[in-house]
Amino acid sequence: MEALGKPGTWQIYRRKLKVINRNKLIVFADDYFGIFPSHEVFMLANVSVRDTEKKLNITRDQIYAKYTELLRDKKF
Repeated sequence: MEALGKPGTWQIYRRKLKVINRNKLIVFADDYFGIFPSHEVFMLANVSVRDTEKKLNITRDQIYAKYTELLRDKKF
């Protein structure tokens, strides 16, 4: 495919990875870190992003519950 001037399989794979990981953020808190979708981080930080709740059909409370339930269920 590369000889024909078209992207090879590695190039296609790398493009797909970029698309998948494009809107993610790494959040550090003390000795812990997590990788989250950027819209969730912004919503949890009360940063207003235009029409995010309507487009994704999710609220700040739902996102908060999603992560706090994981902590409650996890046994240390």
